[in-house]
Amino acid sequence: IERQFTLPNTVNYDMRFGIEGRFAKDKFAYRLYAGMSFIENSIYWYNYDYMWLRPEADRRNVMSLNLELDYKPVSRLELSAGVHGYIFNDFADIHLAGRKLALEGGRAPVDGYFKVRYDFGKVAVGASADFYGQAKWSSIERIDPEQAAEPSNMKMHTLLLPFYANVGLDVDWQVSKTCTLFAEGRNLANMKIYHWAWYRDLGIHFTVGARVSF
Repeated sequence: IERQFTLPNTVNYDMRFGIEGRFAKDKFAYRLYAGMSFIENSIYWYNYDYMWLRPEADRRNVMSLNLELDYKPVSRLELSAGVHGYIFNDFADIHLAGRKLALEGGRAPVDGYFKVRYDFGKVAVGASADFYGQAKWSSIERIDPEQAAEPSNMKMHTLLLPFYANVGLDVDWQVSKTCTLFAEGRNLANMKIYHWAWYRDLGIHFTVGARVSF
């Protein structure tokens, strides 16, 4: 089925309030804050017939509670961690063969991170882990796989994208004031990472390169 998508502009109305501070002789820093977002024409992606991703635009309200900590016991070592929780109020739905069906938001209700970095001078080494909770996606699939993908032959169900932790390592070598060589590895735990339904992200992978500033 061919369909043209024309999407309106997304408009966000955001509010955030909280507290931050330092303690233990400034070795620890913390940020505790809550946020609210009222989004007009938020984009909801859903899977259609396994291969296709389709968008719908509708309202979405998001409330969040966030805690972030930084710890610097010595000048060359820094550790940081954070956790963010979300409550989504989703309003998007589609019509399929005369039925009105609500779409899932496709976003995890919780995420977090942990990072550690040590600076040896010209060489810096870091490790990180980014955590994401389970996310619900809407998927529209054929009732009878042998028949055409017509609305009357389609059904909707919810996909649960798995929890994952994206573990990484990175090294920077400052060759000069203007050039830094770097190497980084991602998804070193080789977890099944899905940012989009049915489309798995890369397994263990590495990147090397250079950053040049003028």
